[in-house]
Amino acid sequence: MTALKRSNKVPEVIVYYLVGTISFMSAFVLVCVFNSCTAECPHLATDAAISNAADAPTPPDITIAIDNDGDGVFPPEDCNDHDPNVYPGAYEYCDFQDNDCDGETDETWKSLWGGLYGTPCSVTDTNGCVSVGRWGCDMDHDWLACNASPVVAHVEKCNGADDDCDGVTDNGQGWPMIGTVCTIMAGTCTVPGLWACSSYTEMPYCTAEDIPFPETTCLEN
Repeated sequence: MTALKRSNKVPEVIVYYLVGTISFMSAFVLVCVFNSCTAECPHLATDAAISNAADAPTPPDITIAIDNDGDGVFPPEDCNDHDPNVYPGAYEYCDFQDNDCDGETDETWKSLWGGLYGTPCSVTDTNGCVSVGRWGCDMDHDWLACNASPVVAHVEKCNGADDDCDGVTDNGQGWPMIGTVCTIMAGTCTVPGLWACSSYTEMPYCTAEDIPFPETTCLEN
């Protein structure tokens, strides 16, 4: 321990420099402040040593790469460092993502069956309802399947759809006229049409209402 002695000298600030090597050659400054004291500080660094420390190059920044998913490949080469099945050269699963980091998704599967991937498909369920979807990846991510969602059979409505999945559209008991001829009067003209169901009102209407008529002829008195 450095011994301090009382003195009647004017208070002063004495700055000493101590050069040490810790980690990346960091230069440390030892500041000794005394008030009316004298001190013995042996082994002080020389001016030359202080100058050399000041001229030392700044250590470079170090970036530590971390392999988060443990697949042995570091980003940015690993395009998804949170999935161990994704890295350059990995097997391309049918899972709607780029497993091998080549910038393409499911490319191996898009050429199967004449390019069936992504095209429309339909499935008839056990209740007779037809589900519509597209060809894509199956749940196991190793083959193609039609991703149509099952359709639940409902009570038949007059809406242009086969609600009860019996293969017939708008065949409810309350609309026996559906598909038969109907007419409407437009001025002095009779316009023919067919009875049909409206998907908007879910009620029968005559399609003649949709047909424009010649006003100059049908509106004459």
